[in-house]
Formats: sequence, structure tokens, C-alpha cells
Amino acid sequence: MAVDRSGAAYITGTLTTGSISLGSYSLSSGTTSSFFVAKFNSGGSIAWAQSALPANNTYCGSYSIAADDSNHIYISGTEQRAKLTTASFSLSNYSVSIIDTLDGDDPSFILKLDTTGKVLCSSVLMAGGAYQNTVTSDSTGRFVYMGGMFRESFSIGNDVLNNKTGGFDTYAGRWDPCGTCDFEAIATPSSATICDGQSIVLTAGGGTSYTWSPATGLSATTGDSVIANPTVNTTYTITGTAIGGCTSIITDTVLILPAPNIPTITITVTGDSLISSANSYNQWNFDGQLINDSTRQVLVIKGHAKGWYSVTVTNPANGCSSTSDSTTSIKQLFSISNQLSIYPNPFNNNITIKISPTVTTISTWNLQLNDVLGRTVYIKTSLDYNNELDLSGLPAGIYFISVSNDKGRQVFPIVKHS
Repeated sequence: MAVDRSGAAYITGTLTTGSISLGSYSLSSGTTSSFFVAKFNSGGSIAWAQSALPANNTYCGSYSIAADDSNHIYISGTEQRAKLTTASFSLSNYSVSIIDTLDGDDPSFILKLDTTGKVLCSSVLMAGGAYQNTVTSDSTGRFVYMGGMFRESFSIGNDVLNNKTGGFDTYAGRWDPCGTCDFEAIATPSSATICDGQSIVLTAGGGTSYTWSPATGLSATTGDSVIANPTVNTTYTITGTAIGGCTSIITDTVLILPAPNIPTITITVTGDSLISSANSYNQWNFDGQLINDSTRQVLVIKGHAKGWYSVTVTNPANGCSSTSDSTTSIKQLFSISNQLSIYPNPFNNNITIKISPTVTTISTWNLQLNDVLGRTVYIKTSLDYNNELDLSGLPAGIYFISVSNDKGRQVFPIVKHS
């Protein structure tokens, strides 16, 4: 019996004739002797069981089972009575072929399985009469050790073992059961879809260390967990390394759903309403909390509490949303509205912006002019009490003047006729 790091137990044994039942699993030896392997969960319930299927009059049996720190399972056993023929058996759809070159002197084998019972690889020892083979693994799972008795000379790699007693001698050897790594890294989630501007945590597992590429949109390029915030669909390559230096390369794709344009807020000149730049799918918020039944483009704020307002726009097709860049302090913007005059509106070439003489300091006042697409077409970083803007170079259309000071900001729509 062997126990892995999760507490699951594994057993193996030889079926000489007939069948046995383990839980709901019925295992048969077939027409010759065979062997079985079964897994029990840490609570004692059976997880799975399976038996080998011999072919070509093969008689096979298992002697020992072991588990390494990476939860790989190893089974040792022998094939019997092949007598100068090719013998074979299969387990979990994995076939092992053995040619007995020593006239029936029982070649030995090692199988490596994962925790689901899948055979990952095997090694066959063309041995002379090896018996009672006991298998174990080092902590890395890189090498497997097997020992037992033998009665004919055989080789383990470049080492030749000669029988010196004429009876049964003992031996011990080390194997690389696969020759190559079977380690496979995993990614969680294996693929993801997020809205533009959002981020997601990607996690790798199965190994001991990981590298990520490309670095675009990642919080780090090493470690088992990273934060991904790409702006376009991106496939990340994860290279995982396991104990013993084995590597595994997998990919994880993050798909980006388009989010609505970030909305802007306009306050009416009268100061009693807010207007979202989005025509529909709005949700107004006050001090970070949504305002019930406030989904229209215009929010009437007259009589509402003074504070910070914002608007969130949602794309109904994919659920992605965007919130206005900065909330708007109604109390502060009222003061700007009461201290500012803009005329004529509509206008042709020039427009005048006057600040009330009651304002004691205007050093922090400035303005920015944007078109309907949000592009900045004019900036004035400092204002006088009386400002006449020459906008004759702009085409006719609707524009938005944003006036700011150290107390807040207010946006005014204006119309140019020619």
C-alpha cells in the first residue's frame, strides 16, 4: 500500500484466477494471472480500480506500489512464462510489450501512473528471474529505485549484474522511468473574458515555479499568481517548472469585451439638472451609491442633497460599464454657475466669458473647449475677469466649455453657427 500527500491510499496485488470486487468495481484476471491497482480517498471510499489485461498468453503480477511527493504512483511487477515470445499487457489503455530473451526468466517492469489511474510511462527490465521487486521513489519523483532477487545475469543501464551463488541473489537499481518529464502545468481559469479596463487574477499550478509572457498587461512575470489587465485579446504563455527540473508550457487566453465610452456630465446653466453624454443605459449615483429609478439621460437635481454625483453607462449586449471620470460636486458647481456669464450663445466667431467681480481671486480659474467627440480644441490655462475667445477657426457645431477652479468644475454647452 502507498499513501500520497493528499492522504489517498493505493493498493496493488496479483489476481491468479477469477475476479474480485472493490466497491462498485469488478476486476477480473482474464484467462491468465494479472494484477490490479485501486485508489481509496482519504475518507476510505474507493475512488477507482482497474486490472491489467494480459495478451499472448502472458502471466503478469505486481509486487509493490509507491507514491512520490508529486502524487505520482509507481508499480513494480514481473511478466511470467513468456518463453522466448513477445508478451504484453495493457492498463488504462497503455500497452507494455516484453520480449523474454532468457527462456522464461520473468522480465520485470515499472509503471508510473497519475492520481486518476492513467499510465504515464513504463520501463522494462530484461532480467533473468527477478522476483519480489520492491519499488520506491525519491522525493522529487525524478528517479525510481527497485530491488529484489534474481537468478540470471542481467543489466541495469551500463551495469552488469552477475549471479554468483547459482541460486537467488539480491539487487538494487535506479531508473528514470520515463526518460522525459510527464509534468503538466495547469492554469486557472484556463481562459477568461473581461471588460475593457478590468483585471483578472490568473493562477498556475502543478509545479513549483512559473514564468509568464508576454509582460504586457501583467502585474508580474514570475510567480504562481499574477494580475492581468490587457487592453486587447492576449494569449499568455506559462512555463512551469516542477521538482527535478521538468518543465511544462501551457497558454492562457484573456479576451476583452468592449466597454462604453467613459461618459461626461454637463450641468445646465440654471444649475438644476445633470446631463449624461450617453443617450441611454445610464445609472446615476450619489456619493458612490446608485440612485433608485434614475436611469434617464437627464437627472433633475433641484431639491436633491448637495454632494458628489456620477453616472455609469452599461452596454446591454455584454454587461460592461464605464463610469464618469470624476464625480461632480453640485455644491461647488453651483457657485461657478452663479459667478460666470457666457454670451452670446449661439455665436458666430467670438464668445465672451465673464467672471463676476465678486470673486476675490481668479488665479486658479481655467477653461477647456471640447467638441461633441470629446476632442480638446481650445485651452486657456488662466482667465481674466473678462475673456473674449476668438473661435472663428472652428467649424460650426456644438461644443462644450469646461470651466474649472480649485473649488470644482462646470461644463456649459455652446453652439457655433458659422
